[in-house]
Amino acid sequence: MISLVLIASLWGCSLELPFSLPSDGITPIENLVPTASGTVEIQGQVVKLIPLLNGYAYQLEDDTGVVVVVATTEAQQVAIGNSVKIRGELRYQSIPIQGQELGEVYVVELERLLN
Repeated sequence: MISLVLIASLWGCSLELPFSLPSDGITPIENLVPTASGTVEIQGQVVKLIPLLNGYAYQLEDDTGVVVVVATTEAQQVAIGNSVKIRGELRYQSIPIQGQELGEVYVVELERLLN
């Protein structure tokens, strides 16, 4: 009974979050920060391919920035100019040089989504 009263009293209230969530679930690249973690969905255009010993990576660019994506899925290799949407795991590689942190955020591709 108490839970019904609580739900009824909250029904008319609007909750306000301290940040806004994208309505389409896509995270802008500029929002990928070293302190964040977890799974993200990003979308953009492939602007550079990066060959690796066991696969490849690519730079993905949207209107807000560029991020490196390490391709680990069995999906067909992307080409420069392709538009892709992926779900991936956000990671950070620390690169300390002469007392400065020059690390980079990158994304490990878990799934390539249909645009």
